[in-house]
Amino acid sequence: MRESVPIQFRRVSSLLLKLTILFALASPYAMARAGGGGGDDGGGLLWLILAPFVIAYAWYVNRRINKKKKATEQLLNTLSQDDPAWKEADLEAHARETFFQIEVAWCKQDFAQLESLLHPQLFSEWKAQIELMQSNGERNIMEGLRIDNVRLVEAQNYRDKEKDIFTACIDARATDYTVGRDGEIVSSNTGSRRKQANKEKSQKAFREFWTYERHGEKWLLLRVEQSGDWKKSVDAELVDENSSVDSSTSTPLTSNTR
Repeated sequence: MRESVPIQFRRVSSLLLKLTILFALASPYAMARAGGGGGDDGGGLLWLILAPFVIAYAWYVNRRINKKKKATEQLLNTLSQDDPAWKEADLEAHARETFFQIEVAWCKQDFAQLESLLHPQLFSEWKAQIELMQSNGERNIMEGLRIDNVRLVEAQNYRDKEKDIFTACIDARATDYTVGRDGEIVSSNTGSRRKQANKEKSQKAFREFWTYERHGEKWLLLRVEQSGDWKKSVDAELVDENSSVDSSTSTPLTSNTR
């Protein structure tokens, strides 16, 4: 069932958030965390005008994420009774550990490490991105990387275990920038246009949704989605094909936890 949030408020808030994102992306300076994530925040008068609406919308999004987290926890508790691979604590620990391993490997442009942690299709995509950076003499750097919060917001359990997936909502922060052949900063994630113009850097918080797929005894990173795509994970169905509720079909246990 939907939250008791007026539909007009949701529509207006969503529009204003999109305008803010467009304003931020208008900057010529772009960032690229692992897989090309990132982007700059806008500033100035427009931000002051939109800030109250953006804050209200952020509160709404966070509330939706927390509700989905609770529903996911319930499913994981059930799944882990028959399959230890679904233990919530282990999945969260795996997301935390591989988050750092993958970000470090991305910055080091370590293909061997990335190939061992990524789904083959994602590895192919990221390898192409890194090779493009290498051809331009560029390298991404993330300093002071830390995780503030991890929430599991999606779990889909299939009879074919190779299709199993789970998604972690990861709130983190870092000083994220790219350097060229001479070691000079090419771009950074700072929200200040003055700092961008001066090619300075600063720490910034970010949110991403990391989805893992089961491959044998391992969980490999399948995709990374940015904060603007939060609905894909929050609205995704919780699935248990082995549920006694419906053992003959793949009918989801939950749809649209709102």
